[in-house]
Amino acid sequence: MQRLWTLALAGIFALCFSGAAQAVDAQFSGNWDFAFGWTDNLDFADKDGEDDFMARQRFRTQAAFVVSKDLRGVLMFEIGNLEWGRDPEGNKVGRGAGGNIDTDGVNVETKLAYVDWVIPSTDASVRMGLQYIVLPDAVGRGNPVLNSDVAALAVTVPFSEQVGLTAVWARPFDVSSGDGSDNHSLADEMDIFALILPVNGEGWSFTPWAAYARAGASSGLLEYVLGASAANNALGFDPGSFSSSGGDSADIWWGGLALGVTAFDPLTFGLNAIYGHLGKLEYDGEFTDNQGTVQNGSWDFRTAGWFLAATVDYKLDWGSVGLFGWYSTGDDEDDARDGEYGRLPAIGFDNGFAPTSMGGPGSYSIGTDTVFSATYLGTWGIGVQLADWSFVEDLRHTLRFAYYRGTNDHEVVENGDALAFSGEAVYLTDKDSAFEINFNSLYKIYENLNLILETGYIHLDLDEDVWDDDDISAAWKAQILLRYSF
Repeated sequence: MQRLWTLALAGIFALCFSGAAQAVDAQFSGNWDFAFGWTDNLDFADKDGEDDFMARQRFRTQAAFVVSKDLRGVLMFEIGNLEWGRDPEGNKVGRGAGGNIDTDGVNVETKLAYVDWVIPSTDASVRMGLQYIVLPDAVGRGNPVLNSDVAALAVTVPFSEQVGLTAVWARPFDVSSGDGSDNHSLADEMDIFALILPVNGEGWSFTPWAAYARAGASSGLLEYVLGASAANNALGFDPGSFSSSGGDSADIWWGGLALGVTAFDPLTFGLNAIYGHLGKLEYDGEFTDNQGTVQNGSWDFRTAGWFLAATVDYKLDWGSVGLFGWYSTGDDEDDARDGEYGRLPAIGFDNGFAPTSMGGPGSYSIGTDTVFSATYLGTWGIGVQLADWSFVEDLRHTLRFAYYRGTNDHEVVENGDALAFSGEAVYLTDKDSAFEINFNSLYKIYENLNLILETGYIHLDLDEDVWDDDDISAAWKAQILLRYSF
């Protein structure tokens, strides 16, 4: 009898899952990446005993559960970046764990988790959950304001084939949500609201957009904006000392447009223009000032600035020739002395602005990048490239040269008023510059398997009178990457 009950239950489960399989179409995709190679002087300082060799992997797997063209759910999981032979915290649990002997790491991360659905009897679609949000970009190198995964609700309404509207509400921070401690206060929260209006014509596209955010002093925004920058160590600012107990919230707003022109194909153009303003974020608590002195009290943080980026490309039978450039306003000493900075406020830049594949976050997969900056705020630059040129089947190359220079007033550093934002590994003044060379090759081994060679070289030139340090060495990398896509 027990055997009969077991068989009956097994049959019921089989019927249930069979019915679910007919109702839901599970579609799987992903990128499984490996990287091996050498780097040197990534902090632009030639040190003895550097570990120059790297071997790492990252697996991203996405599952889409599709009921119909009007309803689907998406999950993406990530394992990595996992360094071979290493456990970052000395145990088997946490991000990047499991790389050393016996592997067995508890290291699966939730990357995306959202639902797409169409509002019944309309053409409006909704995406809600953990999703990838990037503000408009017609240059193809990213938007430095918001280019990241975040918890959000996005509604898209197509008015016609040429015009649509997307409204976004994202919540990057909420410190005490649901835990019963001062849940009615906005001091620990941050919300972003954005409107995007893409207009597409024959051979051109024009996308104006606007965004507004309200950030509480205790939301964690200040720690995020200032706390992840390696450059602050060189500037004598300790970003790990924040311990906020209150303060006033700040209003932040942005306006921008993205313009693309393909009417003159094979000649194409792209332009991004952004202005942003972060009002006074008053911070009450313990912090370390720019001279390294621990203080208790109130500290005001404000910043506002422009960012422009443009590209011109000419397509040939064997590849394309491109010219690109950008300009971002920097800090002025007269304003910085009063706690007001001149760079565009940026929030959420996992992918940021990527004019290059070593200094910026432009690696094909998990190669070493963002050595210089994730956003290139406070700089201007110009570059030229030969992209995707090929004379052999399944093999293509990109050769790129870029020169960039700071727009921050050198007196800001000399007077000890400089602050680097998150993602800025180097704070460049108007007396500092750098040039970078990238040479990358991609070979398609199979339809779903690519072999990539990434090489890069960055020469940094810091003014000795500003920094009082001439011990600067060039950074370089040479890495082989393998990507399995499905």
